[in-house]
Amino acid sequence: MDNVMLQPDYLRHEYIYADNPSASGWNDVAVDQEILSYVNELLYQAQVIPPASILELGCGMGNLTIPLASAGFRMVGIDISATAIEVAVQRALIAGVGTSFQTGNVISVEVYRDLEKFDCILDGLCWHCI
Repeated sequence: MDNVMLQPDYLRHEYIYADNPSASGWNDVAVDQEILSYVNELLYQAQVIPPASILELGCGMGNLTIPLASAGFRMVGIDISATAIEVAVQRALIAGVGTSFQTGNVISVEVYRDLEKFDCILDGLCWHCI
């Protein structure tokens, strides 16, 4: 096999979000709550506590980023879908949390060039797609 880097079908992600921008993302609320409980346990065990800074890769519509920001973490979320990021920004404004979101490809070094250092990097359930 040649040294060819396989590229994920990221356009599919944008189509899914754009098709239903009023949804909360990939999961229903109960699944998001279950995942958030796992993330909270993981952060606790790793001794990552507020106001630690966390970068969430594949943040989607902010289903983890926003609650973690509400809990006092300094959050930055990145996602390939511009639609998901637009919704996440609006949801963060409604929730009254200061969270930064940006559209970008998490497998491209360019997305990380101007970012600060983080105490923790969180996989927002995207690496299994890559």
